[in-house]
Amino acid sequence: MFDKKYTMTADPPPPMGWDEYEQIVRNELSRLLQEYSGCNAPIGEQPIQKLLERHPCLIPGARGPDGGSGHAPFPLAVISQPLLPGFPHRRPDFMWLAMDSMYLSPIIVEIERPNKAWFTQANRITAQLTEAHGQLTQWQAWFAHPENIQQFFFYYDLPQDLRRLTLRPHYVLIYGRRDEANSSRQRADMRAQLPRTNETLMTYDRLEPDRWNDDFLCVRRENDGYQAITVPPTLTLGPAFADWLALIHDKDAAVRRSPYLSPERKEFLIQRFPYWSKMVADGLSVINLGDAE
Repeated sequence: MFDKKYTMTADPPPPMGWDEYEQIVRNELSRLLQEYSGCNAPIGEQPIQKLLERHPCLIPGARGPDGGSGHAPFPLAVISQPLLPGFPHRRPDFMWLAMDSMYLSPIIVEIERPNKAWFTQANRITAQLTEAHGQLTQWQAWFAHPENIQQFFFYYDLPQDLRRLTLRPHYVLIYGRRDEANSSRQRADMRAQLPRTNETLMTYDRLEPDRWNDDFLCVRRENDGYQAITVPPTLTLGPAFADWLALIHDKDAAVRRSPYLSPERKEFLIQRFPYWSKMVADGLSVINLGDAE
């Protein structure tokens, strides 16, 4: 009655170690930021969007607004370009559905180009920054309507236990570089006054690979559910979050696309995804949270 109903693989091919993966992430971020600072800088946010989709461990907010939650985000993934149902304008770039024992915190993340300026030569806030900051206001206004929140819960298929938590959205703008934003005391003081309640404004220099995010995927929310975009090479499988991982489809394709996973690890993950989905369907009543393969 109290026996585990699942079986762990005895000697699976190992995932990539965190130290190796962290160095890959740092190198890719550094190279791209150098490209943005060069004379032939990429146009638009697409290159940085793709980098963050590949490496969700760089995206702030998985552990909530204060970064201190020990709970994993739902559904073990960051959501790329999330839809706010009924909102007619621009989508956010990313969203974590972070939580703790009291709050459900949609962390809405907007990215702008790293080479955009915070200030004019006359030390005034640039029109580009004002426009980006104003986008956060539009999303805050959307969350202020109770009917939108009900649509939000339904669209993202949130479990009932998460819907009972107090909703506490938070908004993050990643914009520009620190050297320009803090190039004088006056600019640093002005910058410090910009964030409003429930907002974080940061530069790309704040982005760091977070080891706590090593199991989190990047997904899209489609009409038929969550679709995997990327699977991190550090991902391990087990009973702890098998129920949430089972909600994400097309994981096989994301694994095959990964340039970081070894062929042996790819084959292992593809073989074991259906096993853990079946365990969820059969009912995982007794688990060991430390079991991982």
